[in-house]
Amino acid sequence: MAFSNLRRSLLTDLREMRATFGRRSLGAVRATPGLLLISLVLGVAIWILVTEEENPTRSGLFAAPIEVVAVNVGREVAVANALPSASIRIAAPDERWDSLTSANFRAIVDLNGLSAREQTVPVRVEVNDARGVRVISVEPPAILVNLEQIVTREVPVDARIVGALPRGFAAGDAVPEPAGVEVSGPESLVDLVVSAGADINVTGLTVGISQSLRLVARGAGGGEIRGVTIDPPNVRIDVTIEQTVLTRTVPLGVELLGQPAPGYRVEGVQILPGVFDIEGSFEVLQTIDSLALGQVLLDGARANLSVVRSPSLPPGVSALSDEEVDVIVSIAPIRGSVAIPVVPRLMGIPTGLQGALSQLVITVVVEGDLPVLNALDPGDVLAVVDASGLRPGVSQVDVDVEAPPGVSVSEVRPAQLELTLRTIATPTPTPTPTPTATPSPEATAESSE
Repeated sequence: MAFSNLRRSLLTDLREMRATFGRRSLGAVRATPGLLLISLVLGVAIWILVTEEENPTRSGLFAAPIEVVAVNVGREVAVANALPSASIRIAAPDERWDSLTSANFRAIVDLNGLSAREQTVPVRVEVNDARGVRVISVEPPAILVNLEQIVTREVPVDARIVGALPRGFAAGDAVPEPAGVEVSGPESLVDLVVSAGADINVTGLTVGISQSLRLVARGAGGGEIRGVTIDPPNVRIDVTIEQTVLTRTVPLGVELLGQPAPGYRVEGVQILPGVFDIEGSFEVLQTIDSLALGQVLLDGARANLSVVRSPSLPPGVSALSDEEVDVIVSIAPIRGSVAIPVVPRLMGIPTGLQGALSQLVITVVVEGDLPVLNALDPGDVLAVVDASGLRPGVSQVDVDVEAPPGVSVSEVRPAQLELTLRTIATPTPTPTPTPTATPSPEATAESSE
């Protein structure tokens, strides 16, 4: 606080002195030339103090490291080691501090006239496009620089294919043009380089590709070797892509062996799914029209059969679909018909009448599953003629037929019968003679008295 007050007081005095000095300066300078020097010194001091007061200077460590670069490197030598970054402490006007970036500083080591060997070289930092900014210190102030003789060697181009092709496609060899390039740089680094490599990406491609790619110096383990140059830096790489595996959808088939139980038949065969996706070479696929699912045995079957099968794949063919397939064989009874002789029953004859049918036996044709028809007895089918409400005489009466469950009546021959109703004749009663009573002895005796 005391220093600040003293500073303000000094500034006030200097301003007053500058005003007084200005009025008398012309004559005084002519009389005393030394006074001119004093006035210049005082003016500069006043300007510095006023500027500092209005825009104070801030000093500290610059946040970002500055990359050190080598300049004035001889033609026959090259830097063989990686140069470290430098940290700098700077002083700058407070208003400029936050706008400073690494681009405002350049850290260099001047290698002018230095020969091939390890040596310590001071680091110098230059300020670019930043007025009022100065470098206070550099850390480290000097770095170790290893200069080596430049050598040149030819290495092969290693073009690697990366990425995944669509299913069924294959890539040929990656062919670079030219096949070899020159690598130049420090001898120790060039000795580490075994190839100049580039990766060509073929992800999703179905046709060949030709691309110019930048080369990278690679060591024995495939890692990048920095600090060397490659000539030419780019090469053209050609890759051929061919479809080696085709896909095809083919139907499926199954072989049925044997026969269902008597009276049953195969109603149909269902394969789920009905088609199958396969892949293979063109030569193999063009010979395949369908795939077999093996055999299904039907001997004695009375109900549907459900089995799981896997298609039989020929050599060189692989499946793209689910390898398990459901096979359902539908077994159904055979439908048939049979004619059965039936004796119709006469029912509902009015009291006092008697009836007679024109036929004692009729034919009933029934339909149904053969196993059911084969098990029918003649008594299972009933034929009824109803005479209810009819009067004596001859009438045409319908024949009603009842069949057991699972059987339907398709025809009745004949469908009507002639019914004759007659009155039952009442026989004339024969008179019975009345016997004459014979008097008993007792009665006779009673009468004698």
